[in-house]
Amino acid sequence: MIPALQAVTKMDRAATILVFWHVMHIERMARLRALMWLNAHLEQEFTALWDRLEAARLLRNTVLHAHWKAGGAPSVIRSSEIKASGKTVEMSPEDFPDKDFTLNDLRQEGRKFVRLDNDFRKFFRQNFGAKFPPRRK
Repeated sequence: MIPALQAVTKMDRAATILVFWHVMHIERMARLRALMWLNAHLEQEFTALWDRLEAARLLRNTVLHAHWKAGGAPSVIRSSEIKASGKTVEMSPEDFPDKDFTLNDLRQEGRKFVRLDNDFRKFFRQNFGAKFPPRRK
């Protein structure tokens, strides 16, 4: 996210880190979206990417923060609630689908995350010259 913000704002890396480092990820996303409105010619492509980012964010939060229980079938798990900062977070059904997951489902979602990351990097490299660090293995 920092390299994308750096490229869009045209700030050097140190300044970008000073401005955005303390900001929570969701707020960085909101600021990036606001900055993208200044680039109307990219609006349709970015909106499609944004929608994928938002869906991925919700699923990521579910996977990382949910309490899991046995699902409705063997080898299936179901998320039951989300705990964040020690508090139970109320979520609407749209944000927190009542869905069973198999290991294969979670693998497929992980692959979608990788494709989304590739597409995010590609969008900001091609349109703004963003330079992303290599991925950690």
